[in-house]
Amino acid sequence: MQTNITSMASAFQGFAMLSKQYGIPIAAYEGGQSLSGTTNLATKQLAQFDVRMYQTYGTYLKFWQQYFGNALFMHFTLASTPGVPESNFQYGFWGSLPGIAEDLSTCGKNLPTLTGTEMVATVTQYCPKYEALAEHVPE
Repeated sequence: MQTNITSMASAFQGFAMLSKQYGIPIAAYEGGQSLSGTTNLATKQLAQFDVRMYQTYGTYLKFWQQYFGNALFMHFTLASTPGVPESNFQYGFWGSLPGIAEDLSTCGKNLPTLTGTEMVATVTQYCPKYEALAEHVPE
C-alpha cells in the first residue's frame, strides 16, 4: 500500500498543475484505500482494524497535503454495518468506521498489529482509518 501511495506522485503533480492552471481547488471524491478483489477477503477485512492501516492512512493524507494542502478530502463513506455485503465484498472495504454506533472515545486506542487469524468480531472496536482521518483535519 505504501508503494501504491508514492506511485501516485505524477498523477498528483498533474492534478495540482491543472488546479493551478484553471484556478479551481482540488477535492478528493471517494478517497481512501481500496483493498478489492475476491481473494483473501478475510485478511482484507481484518486489515481495516490493524495499526498498519492507521499508519498507511497517515502516510496517504500527508502525501495528499504535500500536493494539495488542506484541500477537501472526502472519504468514501462515514460508516458501514460490519458484515453487510455492500461494505465487505470484492469491491473493497470502505467505511471510516465499522458502524455508526461506534464509541469514538475508543477509536484509535491501542491499535493492534493483527496476525490474520483473529475473528473480525473481536477487533471491530478499533477504527484506525477514522483516527488517522481525524488527526489530519485542518484546524
